[in-house]
Amino acid sequence: MQEMDFLRSLKDYTNLSECPIATGFRALGKRWTIEVVRQLLLGDTKFNQLLKSLPGVNPRILALRLKELQDYGLVIRSVYTGTPVKIDYSLSREGMDLVPVMFAMAEFSMKNFAEMVFEDAKPRSPDDVSKELLETDILP
Repeated sequence: MQEMDFLRSLKDYTNLSECPIATGFRALGKRWTIEVVRQLLLGDTKFNQLLKSLPGVNPRILALRLKELQDYGLVIRSVYTGTPVKIDYSLSREGMDLVPVMFAMAEFSMKNFAEMVFEDAKPRSPDDVSKELLETDILP
């Protein structure tokens, strides 16, 4: 497996200042961070939209997570002058690089943590979920 060979090769790679896997988890592993990224990916662009779509997050934490994501270069904050001032958030090109990571994590969780992910606790693949959605006319 190519991925496994690459990960093993990192052990002998001398140009690393820290583990690239741990770095990614450190950047994205705080509570609410990946949920914010998901909602931006789904099209929520305004602070209040994000706040509404993330029940349980408080405004201070949401603002902090958005700022951290901006600092990492994963989120763009656009300010439009006018009355009132309009502020939109979006994923940057680097933020969009998280899509395959999020897909892989969803696939992993649906397979290995089905009891937490699905009401019937049965593991599924992304293809299985897509078929179920087609059967219920949720997907076009």
